[in-house]
Amino acid sequence: ESPLLVGETPEGTPVEVGGTSAGEPTLIAFLAHWCPHCQAELPVLVDLEDRGAFEGVRTVAVLTGTDEAAPNFPPAEWLQDEGWSGDVLVDDETMTAAAAYGLAGYPFLVMVDADGRVVARTSGELPAEDVVALVEAGLAAGPRLAMVDSDRGITNLHVPSDVIVDASMPAMIRTPGHM
Repeated sequence: ESPLLVGETPEGTPVEVGGTSAGEPTLIAFLAHWCPHCQAELPVLVDLEDRGAFEGVRTVAVLTGTDEAAPNFPPAEWLQDEGWSGDVLVDDETMTAAAAYGLAGYPFLVMVDADGRVVARTSGELPAEDVVALVEAGLAAGPRLAMVDSDRGITNLHVPSDVIVDASMPAMIRTPGHM
């Protein structure tokens, strides 16, 4: 079961994310405005949304790790400038929302199925096809999935998972026995 996040949008409107009453598949993107990987990932997410890759999926950006002295502050303006059309929840100063979902690094993507179960999560910048695979895992509501990339040191092995997909596997298949 996914944690229920209760908070506010940048405008102060109440917003809820996750929990057992989610009712719809949800992609949650934990983003830090100062993070170069988040700055690279956000346009990928916006492009996928624009191309319809998230049809039937609620998208939520959780703005966390906010630093007034860092680039792209305030983060809500950064999202708007990049064309983010999903919902937004502002995490508190102690990063309660990030901690509830086990933030392991930035960006941190979590896919929650319609029943409110976390079915996939990953930490680190992903190419578009890996983001689509993460979303499809939530739509299929199959086994719990963890995306890892041993080539880049992203393990996610601390996450309870039924299936672990290693993004470095295609490289191993192309060059048998070599990673």
